[in-house]
Amino acid sequence: MLNSSVLVVGGGPVGLLTAFRLRQCGLACTVVEQHSWARNRSRASTFQPAVLDRLAGLGLTAPLVAAGVRVDRIRSWDLRTGIHQELDYAVIAAQTLHPFRLHLEQAALRRLLLQRLAAPGGPPVALLEHHRAEVLELNEAGEGVRLRLRTATGGDRRVQLAGRWLVVADGARSSLRQQLGLDFAGVDLPEPVLRLTLPALPEAITQRLAGVTYLQTVARSLSVLRMPEGWRLILRPLVHECQRALADDSWARAVLSELFASLVEPAWWQATPLHIDHYYVAQRCVPERQVGAALVVGDAAHVTNTRGGLNMNFGLLEALALAEALASGSSAGSTNQALARWALQWQGHTLDALLPRTSRLLAGGTPLDGRSPQLAGEGSDQLESGLRLRQASLLDLIAPP
Repeated sequence: MLNSSVLVVGGGPVGLLTAFRLRQCGLACTVVEQHSWARNRSRASTFQPAVLDRLAGLGLTAPLVAAGVRVDRIRSWDLRTGIHQELDYAVIAAQTLHPFRLHLEQAALRRLLLQRLAAPGGPPVALLEHHRAEVLELNEAGEGVRLRLRTATGGDRRVQLAGRWLVVADGARSSLRQQLGLDFAGVDLPEPVLRLTLPALPEAITQRLAGVTYLQTVARSLSVLRMPEGWRLILRPLVHECQRALADDSWARAVLSELFASLVEPAWWQATPLHIDHYYVAQRCVPERQVGAALVVGDAAHVTNTRGGLNMNFGLLEALALAEALASGSSAGSTNQALARWALQWQGHTLDALLPRTSRLLAGGTPLDGRSPQLAGEGSDQLESGLRLRQASLLDLIAPP
């Protein structure tokens, strides 16, 4: 039987960041990952200012910024009228140390965390890859957990773990969430998200783009992100288009040819290298975050639309708050109180902030849309822009730097 103060199941960015912060706070932990540490399944590629602020205090932001693309402005582009709108992150410069969003695959954070966790110093962190958590047992008094693991690479080897606390971060298909009896209510969206990667775009298009640009027509939206390796385009086919869109890349090329017909010859889209993949999104959430000694976080607790990387950024923020709650108590009773506050606060943030904001994005909204009647009058445009960008950046969920 292997013992650790905290067991973390799930070796994605959320689980590893939890372990990293626990170690910094002086707690030993064990991280269990079903797959290889080299495998990455994250769809997210955006770090928001709130996360950059928190990671900076842990010494993690600088190497990420050095590897990524800094985005200082958001632009919307109405392809019907040619009208552009723009929002500069300078409007929130007084509220963050990082008035920009960073475009970088979040696998980069995962790799960085694995490097830091493998470095000597601090309480031990055991990293178990290729192990699947099969059976969870909670102490009846809510004061401990036991896990039975099976090696995921074949054979019949089993490992048993015991810990005071369990962090459930094993993703949207969490088997532990099911064993805890937690519902995962919500909806699965029928339309896939198509992610296109191109090494370059024609200058006639790029001169009209910012680091992130939301393009709109009457019936279609397209998100364009500048990435370290080129450009990422996000297309969302309509229900009746899904079969064609998933068959091969011809549908995507035809759509792009049509959208940019006034700027680029259709033949360019047929010849350019293009990598395409797809995934599905959902809007789901657990009813509570704590069951005895088990705490549910990240995709195991909530999944949403991927626009802006809000779901993953939210998960990183709540993971840091969870690790700090676990380490905050001078006694079992004070730790219990800190965890109860964490569970209540972040469940509230999920219901009041994360889900409503991502639902608005699903409907085609952007941080440039909308007005608040309370902000009418002189300077209201600047106030409105600052408020919307602050919310899109998740800065309202953390303490000011």
